[in-house]
Amino acid sequence: MTPIKHAKKCFLDNMRLCADYDNEPEKYNLYSGLASLADSIEELHKTIDDVKYSLQALGAVLDKK
Repeated sequence: MTPIKHAKKCFLDNMRLCADYDNEPEKYNLYSGLASLADSIEELHKTIDDVKYSLQALGAVLDKK
């Protein structure tokens, strides 16, 4: 499990175990927001990997010329 997937799992576990929206909306929103942030970071990481791959492929093409 990647660190970001682990973080998201922890945030979701905490939200489920420790945060009731009706009684503690601040805590619920905190864990929900952190889980959403982890999703965004994971998407950014995938995008960065795609860009790196594209740059490597472009570099290989340019090296052949």
